[in-house]
Amino acid sequence: MTWVSLVILLFFSPPWPGPPPWMESSALAGAEDDSDIPDESFFVLVDHVRSWPEGARTPGVRLEVAREDLLKDPASHRGLLLVIEGRIEQHRDLGPPFEDVQEWFVRDMAGDPWIVYVVGEGNGTTRDGQGVILEAHFYKRMLLEDRSGIQRAYPALAGAFPIVLPVEGTSPVAGGVAGLWAILAILAGALLLVMLLARRAAGQPASRRAIVHSEDSLPPDPPLPGEADEALRELKRRGHDEST
Repeated sequence: MTWVSLVILLFFSPPWPGPPPWMESSALAGAEDDSDIPDESFFVLVDHVRSWPEGARTPGVRLEVAREDLLKDPASHRGLLLVIEGRIEQHRDLGPPFEDVQEWFVRDMAGDPWIVYVVGEGNGTTRDGQGVILEAHFYKRMLLEDRSGIQRAYPALAGAFPIVLPVEGTSPVAGGVAGLWAILAILAGALLLVMLLARRAAGQPASRRAIVHSEDSLPPDPPLPGEADEALRELKRRGHDEST
């Protein structure tokens, strides 16, 4: 969790309504570490988070708190407002009297698991695998069995107004721009090819078609006159025409 998390948190936020109401750590004095929910402090904490103004954000909240410190000395950090960023691995609705609360198992950017109780998320829009960032109060240390049946300690928090982060990779806008550039590149290449072909065609001399008459295509000679003298003169004339 770094200052980048805070920048993302503020960038995707609606107009700032103000910070969440201040909470004294003494209000969570009844929190029972290493136990499940609900205890007395859980009711107090959920009611407190329900009172947050819509979209509440706290610029300058303390971001750098080691997870190990929370687990080692939970009483010293109880009620501390943190920013948690990670990916939802599992979630469930708590049910009455917490119909508007979900329990999220979030794995942070370092790969460590957290339990976050998110108020106002009982609407069925949560999806496992979503990247999220939200503010939450540190509540207590919880001991729960993991999927392999081993009991592990988790820092538990409670907050509201999570922001779903964009999926890693090319965004739709970036993908659309990339596709547009690809289409323009194809059109530019096609235009260049047409110009090159037109220039090559303009540089070649125009071909001329030669008309050659074969002997079969020439008209037949007229018959010779019946008189011998006239026939001889006609033959001489034809011979003279062919020689010219």
